[in-house]
Amino acid sequence: MPAPAIHGNSAGCHARPRQQDYSWMSLAQWQQQHRQQCQQLAQQSADLLWLGDSITAGWPAASLDSALAPWSSLNLAIGGDHTGNLLWRWQHQPLQARQPRLMVLMAGINNLLGLEESAAQTHAGIRCLLQAMQQRYPHSAILLQALLPSGETPDLALRAQITELNRQLARLAAEHDCHFRDDGALFIEPDGTINPALMADFLHPTQAGYARWQGPLLLQVRALLDADSKATKI
Repeated sequence: MPAPAIHGNSAGCHARPRQQDYSWMSLAQWQQQHRQQCQQLAQQSADLLWLGDSITAGWPAASLDSALAPWSSLNLAIGGDHTGNLLWRWQHQPLQARQPRLMVLMAGINNLLGLEESAAQTHAGIRCLLQAMQQRYPHSAILLQALLPSGETPDLALRAQITELNRQLARLAAEHDCHFRDDGALFIEPDGTINPALMADFLHPTQAGYARWQGPLLLQVRALLDADSKATKI
């Protein structure tokens, strides 16, 4: 496990590649995924870029492509990444020939779990990543997503961390003129527990979870793409 942040600073603010193997993904596999994504970026300019970790990487590609047509999209997420990994990949990816219309970002759960960071430290890492995104593509819209709830019951410390972080992310989005979206309620039962049919491990959406999430999320995504198209007269 990566070393936790020290001296109150966010390790997730420092760009660094993946540095270790995991049972579910080797370092070589992570490097290969990064190379493939770089090749995709060099070959096409997508209307929409998805950035994040395993939760974003897990979106069923065929379902997204069908729902977003005629807009083109690239999923640049890799499972297990914290914000420092995302920042490093962002800095080592080629520029698109044209700016994307929209970038959708969800990141931070691996800061909380893998780096054992606080909500404030994780917020700092996301802020660094968001600033890098806006620096590279200053005219692209950004949809910053709240973290989904994790852990079966509402009394867990992780749930409280995520709730606090999401409050900070809503303010961060407003400060950076980004759109903000929180779909966590889609996965929560009236008693506050997570429905295992929607998140079997209480962290990653199942196929049914993605299906429930897709409709409302993509409704806003398409609206943002349409708004950009009208604004740029394309």
